Amino acid sequence: MLRIKHLLFGSMALLIGLFLTACGNQKVQTQPVTKLALIKSGQTARPRIWYHFSQAQAQVTANSAVNGIFVLQKGKATTYMLPTGKHQVPLKQLTKMSTANQIKWAKNKDREAFRTGVTAQQTQAANNIAGIKSDLKRLRKKQWRTVTNQGVTAVFEN
Repeated sequence: MLRIKHLLFGSMALLIGLFLTACGNQKVQTQPVTKLALIKSGQTARPRIWYHFSQAQAQVTANSAVNGIFVLQKGKATTYMLPTGKHQVPLKQLTKMSTANQIKWAKNKDREAFRTGVTAQQTQAANNIAGIKSDLKRLRKKQWRTVTNQGVTAVFEN
């Protein structure tokens, strides 16, 4: 009886394993994946420009703000971030420029934004350091007393 249980249990485990393996190996006919136009266009020596918008493609108009420019050339991509907020750049402004001028202009705007961001971070860091130094001076001037009770030490301001 024990032998039959083991044989029955083993054969069930084998059947379940075969069933799960068969389900995992089903081949579904899929269409071949084609390369993206973005990748194809960037393989040439001539620079190609793609624009990045914050809205859906169907909503893009000539007055839509461009957030960034992707320059594709010789299989390499370079991203330039453009001004946002009050200084947004509409698509119609960029399309009036040549490709070379767009790249040069976008590179300058990207550098400008980087420098502005770094300057703001440096100013914030300097303000934080000045605040910490003044706090340390204030704490050094205060008088402190130490109290130890049952192995626990506490520091209090006088």
